[in-house]
Amino acid sequence: MKKYDLVVIGSGPGGYVAALEAARLGLKTVIVEKTFLGGTCLNRGCIPTKAMVASAKVYRYIKQADSFGIKVDSAKVDFPSVVKRKNAVVSKLGKGIEFLLKNRGVDIVYGEAGFLSRNRVSVKGEGELEADNIIIAAGSEPLIPDNIMNDGEFVFNSNQILSLDRVPDSMVVIGGGYIGCEFASIFASFGTRVYLVEMLPEILPGFDRETVKLLISGFKKNGVEVITGTKVKTVKGSKNGGFVNLENSKKIAADAVLLAVGRRLNTSIEGIEVLNLDIERGRIATNGSMRTNVKNIFAVGDVTGKSLLASVAYCQGLVAARSCAGEEQEMNYDVIPSCIFTFPEIAAVGITEQQAKERGLKVRVGKFPFSAVGRSLADGSGEGFVKIVSGYDDGRIYGCHIAGGNAGEILSEVTLAMSRGLKVKDIAEAVHIHPTLSEGVMESALAVYGLSPHIPLKK
Repeated sequence: MKKYDLVVIGSGPGGYVAALEAARLGLKTVIVEKTFLGGTCLNRGCIPTKAMVASAKVYRYIKQADSFGIKVDSAKVDFPSVVKRKNAVVSKLGKGIEFLLKNRGVDIVYGEAGFLSRNRVSVKGEGELEADNIIIAAGSEPLIPDNIMNDGEFVFNSNQILSLDRVPDSMVVIGGGYIGCEFASIFASFGTRVYLVEMLPEILPGFDRETVKLLISGFKKNGVEVITGTKVKTVKGSKNGGFVNLENSKKIAADAVLLAVGRRLNTSIEGIEVLNLDIERGRIATNGSMRTNVKNIFAVGDVTGKSLLASVAYCQGLVAARSCAGEEQEMNYDVIPSCIFTFPEIAAVGITEQQAKERGLKVRVGKFPFSAVGRSLADGSGEGFVKIVSGYDDGRIYGCHIAGGNAGEILSEVTLAMSRGLKVKDIAEAVHIHPTLSEGVMESALAVYGLSPHIPLKK
C-alpha cells in the first residue's frame, strides 16, 4: 500500500489544480482518475463546446463575408472535421495537464476510487492508497429524466452529443439552461432547425432579462424556436428520427433530441458511507476552507453543489490544497462571474436590477449599447450592450450584465473591480484603449451618473 500526504479523487479543474498546488506546497500527492485527465470541463464540457463554438463562429463570419467586402463562392460545414478539430484541442490540453502533474511529481492512478476508511482509498485494478488527507473532486454527470430513454442514437445527453458525426436537419433541445442554450446556438449556426423546450416560464432564469431577450431575438434570427412553460410528455424515435410530444399536445418531428435538463452530482462513491459525511440534498457540505465535517476530508467542484462552474472548482481546489498544507484559507463566493457562449454571448456577475429591487436596494443603472462602440461596428456587429447596476448613494457595484461579442472577456474588468471593492467611478475614470469593446464598460460606468458623452441628452 502506497502512503501519501494527499489523495485527490477526480482530475477536473478542481482536482488537478488542487493536486498541482499541493505538490507545490511540498505534499506527496496522488490523483485518481476514472477516465480521462481534465474531467467533464476538458473532455465533455467547457473546452469541446467552445471548440465547436469557434467553428460555428468562423462559419457565421464566412456567410457574412460580403458585408466585409470579401467574396466567397461557397462554404459548407464539414462536420466530421469540426469534431476532429474539437478532439485535437481536447487531446492537446489533456496532454498538457498530464505534463504539469508529472512535472510537479504528482502520481497519476487510473481507475475507479472507493473508500475503505477516512485514510484509505481503493482503486479498482490498482490496489489501495493511504493518505493523511483526501480531496473529493468527483464532478457530475448529465441528469436523465425517468420518462425519456437516453439511447445515444436519437436521444443524446450532453456527453454523447459531442460525438455526433453529422449535422441533424432538426433537433429538439430539452432544457433552457446554459448547456441547452449553447448547444442550440451551435447547431443552429451549422444549419439545424432547433426547438428549445423549457418547462419554466423563461430560459436562463436568474440572468438579466434584457440580455436574455436579446439572446432570444438572436435565436429567432438563427432558426431556433424557443418554447417555454411547457413540459415534455414523451419522446419516441430511432436513429432515423422521431417525435417529441409536449404536454400542450404539440408534436415536434426531429432527427435528434438533446437532453440538457441539469446535472447529477457524483457523490455516490463506493464506500463513501464509512466516512459519515454531511451530505445535504446530494451535495457534500463544506466549510469555507473546503473541509467537510470529517477533518481530513475535503470536497471541491460540482460535488459541493456551490456552483457548477469550472472557474469556481479551480479556486476551490487552490483553497483546499492550501488548507491541507496548513495554510488555512477561505473560499469567497461573493463575486462569481459566468458566461453563456451563445450568439450573442451573455455574461454576468453580481445581481440584476430586478434582484436589487427585490432586496430593497436603491440603485442607479448605467447602460451603453455596442452600436455606439466603434470597435463593435468595425467588427461587423454593433449588437448588444453593457449594463452596470450600482448603489444609488455609495457607487458600489452590485452587478454587471453584458450581451454581445466577447462578453465573457469584457466582464473580467468589472469582476476584478467588484472583488476589490472598487466603485463605479473607478471604472469610469480609468483610461480604456480605443477602439476596444471594453470602452462599453467605461461608457456604461459613466452612464450610471448620466455622464457618458456618447449618449444623446433627453430633451
